[in-house]
Amino acid sequence: QLARHDVLTGLPNRRWFIEDFDKWSRDLPEGEACALLVVDLDNFKPINDVYGHRLGDEVLRVIAKRLTRLAEGGSVARLGGDEFGASCATASAAMSQSAWRGASSTKHQSRYRLPPCRSRLA
Repeated sequence: QLARHDVLTGLPNRRWFIEDFDKWSRDLPEGEACALLVVDLDNFKPINDVYGHRLGDEVLRVIAKRLTRLAEGGSVARLGGDEFGASCATASAAMSQSAWRGASSTKHQSRYRLPPCRSRLA
């Protein structure tokens, strides 16, 4: 199981995600579409540099939980470092652009003052 899962977040890893997406997209009914998102956290390195890996790890765990919630019925994986992947049917309301925008702009209360970060939908 360790060969296919990320220990820090508990999410599947890149290898599992690619295999799962290949299988999932092949089995997609004719006329159906799917979404594949790659999330790269901008300006993540300063969090580790300024506040330490302990807080950086916690940020990654929080992001993993958020993505998992948003991709209800889909797949989420930690691709490596500060990159995550998500996939599901485009009909899923959980993966709508408005849901992703809401998640990327949500503010968290924290006892740490974090450097500003950006998110983009492409």
